[in-house]
Amino acid sequence: MVQQWQRKTIFAMVETVPGTYMTDAALFVAANVLIQPQDITFETKPDIIERNPDGVSLQPIQHVIGKIPASLKFSHRCFTSGTAGTAPSYKPFLLACGTTDTNVAVTSDTFAEDPNAQTTLSIGWEILSEDGTIAYRYALSGVKGNVVLKAGKIADIMLFSYAFEGALAMSTDGATIYPTAATPVTASSITYPDEVANGIRFGQFVTPTGALAFQCDTFELDFGQKVEMLTDISNFNSMGYALIADSTPMLKVGFRVVPRATSDELQKFAKGTAFASTLTLGSTAGKRLVITTSADAQYKGLTFKAIGAAAGMEAQIALHRTATGTASNAFSVAFT
Repeated sequence: MVQQWQRKTIFAMVETVPGTYMTDAALFVAANVLIQPQDITFETKPDIIERNPDGVSLQPIQHVIGKIPASLKFSHRCFTSGTAGTAPSYKPFLLACGTTDTNVAVTSDTFAEDPNAQTTLSIGWEILSEDGTIAYRYALSGVKGNVVLKAGKIADIMLFSYAFEGALAMSTDGATIYPTAATPVTASSITYPDEVANGIRFGQFVTPTGALAFQCDTFELDFGQKVEMLTDISNFNSMGYALIADSTPMLKVGFRVVPRATSDELQKFAKGTAFASTLTLGSTAGKRLVITTSADAQYKGLTFKAIGAAAGMEAQIALHRTATGTASNAFSVAFT
């Protein structure tokens, strides 16, 4: 039956034991529908062990399947919960990108990278058949990854774009391997968060500083997480769970050039001058996004460009932790 590929629903939940799939019964329920995704891309690349033994024929015999890693990419709009001190619904996705959440009741939720963060996810999605009666289910376990927060132009919506790595979920004996067919979760039982009322747009900056104090026209905050999959010989797919192996966060912004007397960005680049940048988007409590970098950020690249009739620059800003401390404080993203 023809599948309507846009008719996809993503489900996610934090794993109790990293790398152990949470089961269909636990995962595929309406409460685990956290966002309305777009641009979903799935890929699996099983290790294939070829067998071409010596003999009277030059042709190979059946190959053997080894580890079965898989990747999942998708985006969703950046939005708040609408209530200060309450994390947005997609908190599990951010936690799986190597962050921890610091909550201050009725005030804020702040996400910052932490090497001690060990959150992994089971993620599944349903693709509806043409008549809506069958769900083709796909699932990954032991999932972690990286996320990029970006906007392509002024007044554009802010998007979180994820690149997750995990293992293709299967039963412990390998008898059930995804995808499978099932009865879909009832559409009427799903209530999506209100991303329209609480959505964040790239515009109307509040108290910006550093490079974000200029007339910015593009924005991209890459959390910079490098992910590696661990192996586990006790699992049928030989995969354990994803692990954050390295973190090199980067901020990329385009902005109009200001007079050198106001701020000389080329000189800062040449001297390796360190600086902080901050930005608040939104002015209503519960509907604000605050982005902060440490004072140890430095330009890593500057390219001249035109912004209409004005001169502009495309800047790559490497985000660094405090040089003399142990805190992972290169940047933070807070909902207030």
